[in-house]
Amino acid sequence: MTARYFPLRLGALSTIVLLAACGGGGGGGGGTMLPPTTQPASAGAPTPQAVAFSIAIPSATTSSALRRPRYVSAGTKSAAITAAGTTTVVNCGQTCAATLSLVPGQVSIAVALYDAANGSGNVLSRAATTATIVAGQNNAISVEFDGVPASVAVTLGSSSVTSGSTATIPVSVAAKDAAGYTIIGSQPYASPIALSDDDATGATSLSTATLTSPGVTATLSYNGNAAFSGAHIGASIAGTTAQGSAALGISRPTAAPTAAPVPGPGVPSHVQTWYYYGLTDANMSVPVSYMVSHADFVEDDGFTAQHAEAFKDAGGRYAVSYTDPAYTPACVAPFSAPAGACSGPIGNLVNADESAWFHSANGS
Repeated sequence: MTARYFPLRLGALSTIVLLAACGGGGGGGGGTMLPPTTQPASAGAPTPQAVAFSIAIPSATTSSALRRPRYVSAGTKSAAITAAGTTTVVNCGQTCAATLSLVPGQVSIAVALYDAANGSGNVLSRAATTATIVAGQNNAISVEFDGVPASVAVTLGSSSVTSGSTATIPVSVAAKDAAGYTIIGSQPYASPIALSDDDATGATSLSTATLTSPGVTATLSYNGNAAFSGAHIGASIAGTTAQGSAALGISRPTAAPTAAPVPGPGVPSHVQTWYYYGLTDANMSVPVSYMVSHADFVEDDGFTAQHAEAFKDAGGRYAVSYTDPAYTPACVAPFSAPAGACSGPIGNLVNADESAWFHSANGS
């Protein structure tokens, strides 16, 4: 099931069309040229001529080794061909076949393939082109079918990263049409696929936010920030319910014990070290593995303490979180429900919660 092109050949004299294709579940044969028919000349406007349309529908069981880079879904049940403003709908078995009536000259051609009979159900792929039909000779026209994704699935090259170690992970997205066949090839999707990353720490980033075709790839980069705790990588298609996601976790290495150095005479056996680690944004980019090897104590912001938690998870000795008892909220009237908002390091945490209350020393 690929997303490329197939040739649409229009012949004039008798004006015949050959629409050859393969793809979907596997390889397929070409269309069949109809024998020429003679159209009487007219002294007035050009005479509409019979144009034969044929497209082969591949078998879902055909070997993948026979597949070619063209997209016609094996789930195709009908086709709608619009030429010169007139739409012809045909049902399909092993082929889709129709006879159109076209006047030589420039003509717009659009084809939509459906997963149900009579041009109903879901569109599996679309193609559109404009061509000039010349009477008295064969005309070859290439039309490119864009697969229409109905569902998407995301797969990551790795399910987790190691805290403190940078990494680049492949992101694979498989899009299927409404009949359940995977769209592959280099031809663009009918609708692009949007990628998203819900990591709020900024530790991860995607190489692209949009996949325009099955041939476009993406990667997810991790910068080693110890504050990262996990993320979900999502894929969606605007205007549809198609969406998928994959989770990326975090593993925190356990530091191997190291032999303590032997101090010289009169030197203390160990001078304990205490580092800010996240507090006032200090040392935030230092890998947790380095802190475990060089610090006895780390001190983090008491409101989140992400760095302190990472330090302990990695085998660090002591972690401290800081909070200031002198922090006071500033609240505005009214002081009865619905209460006014409060602000400040503590007030900001509850300023939208009607069930949370502050009181002064005298109880008010």
